[in-house]
Amino acid sequence: WSTRVTGTRLLVAWRKATDASSAIAGYQLQSALDGGAWSSGLSLGGAMTAATFNGTYGHRYQFRLRARDAAGNWSGWQTGASLLVSGAEDTTRSMRYSAGWVRLADGLASGGSLHETVRVGASASLAVTGRQVAIVGRTGPTSGAADVFIDGLFRGRISFWSRTVINRLVLFSTTLRSGGPHTIVIRDVGAAGRTRIDLDAILIGR
Repeated sequence: WSTRVTGTRLLVAWRKATDASSAIAGYQLQSALDGGAWSSGLSLGGAMTAATFNGTYGHRYQFRLRARDAAGNWSGWQTGASLLVSGAEDTTRSMRYSAGWVRLADGLASGGSLHETVRVGASASLAVTGRQVAIVGRTGPTSGAADVFIDGLFRGRISFWSRTVINRLVLFSTTLRSGGPHTIVIRDVGAAGRTRIDLDAILIGR
C-alpha cells in the first residue's frame, strides 16, 4: 500500500490593518474554489495576521479579506490573486537527478517512493511554472542538509535531520516574484558528517 499526498496547507497572510480613529477589532476572511461563490468566511480577531486552509491539488483558490474597527465599521474587501495548487512527485519525468541518487519504495512517502542520496554534491532539479514552491522530504537522525537554488540564486540551506524519522515534511517554502518559468535545484551539502537526504516531492502554486 502507499499514502499519496493530494494536497497541502495553504497559509494566507496579510499586513495588520490600521484605522486613524479606532482600533481594529477583527477580520472576515472568505475563500472561493475554482472561481465559484465566496464562502461564508471566517471571523478572526484583530490581532490575527494569518490563517491556514487545506488545499487540494488540481484546484484554484482565491481569498478576500476585510477589517472591522471597534465601532463596528467594515472596510472594503481586499482580494488576493488566485492560486492553483499542484505537486511534482520524486518520480515525475521532468525531475532531473545527477549521479548518486537511488529510488526507494516507501509506503509512507507521497506517491509511494523517495529519491535518496548519500553523495555530497549530488543534485536534483525541476523546472516549474508557478509563484510558490515548497520542498517535501523525509527527515531522520542519520540525515544531513541541502542547499536550495532557484534560477541559479542561493535561497537557503535546509536540514533533513530530526531525532526521529518524520515523513512528508515540508522543509522549505518560498514565494517567487513572477510565475516563471523557474528552475529549482536541491544539492546535498552534508552536515556534521551526515550526507543522506531523502527527497519526496515539490509542491507548486501558480
